[in-house]
Amino acid sequence: MIQCQYASLIFYRRIIQNNWNRSFYAVRLRHLLTCNDFI
Repeated sequence: MIQCQYASLIFYRRIIQNNWNRSFYAVRLRHLLTCNDFI
């Protein structure tokens, strides 16, 4: 769980710098698919 969230945080940061609105949902979707405990 912790590793998953930590990895997602890094991914969030990278995406946020590029495109905040569009990418945020995409990353969240991918995170939900890879880490079911996020819900």
